[in-house]
Amino acid sequence: MCDVDELLELADKLEEYDGCFFEDDSDKAACMKEKDDRLDVADLLRLEAELLLREDYLENANLFKADVDKARLQEWDEHCQELDMYSNY
Repeated sequence: MCDVDELLELADKLEEYDGCFFEDDSDKAACMKEKDDRLDVADLLRLEAELLLREDYLENANLFKADVDKARLQEWDEHCQELDMYSNY
C-alpha cells in the first residue's frame, strides 16, 4: 500500500532507531533480538521497494519501446514522402 519512497523511508527509520520498543533494556538478549528483528523488517521493506520498481519496469518498459517504434515509423514515412517528392522531377 506504500510507494517505493515510503518503504525506503520506513526502512531507514527502523535502522536508525537504536533502542527497544517492547523489550526491557535490562534484558539484553531480548533487546538485541528485537533490534535484529527490526533490521530484518528494514531489509524486507527494501526488498519490497525493489520488487515494486521491477514490477513497474516490467509493466511499463514496453511502452517506451512502442513509442520509439512509432516515432521511427513516422520518420520513415516522412523520409519516403520526401523521396517521392524528389523522384517526380
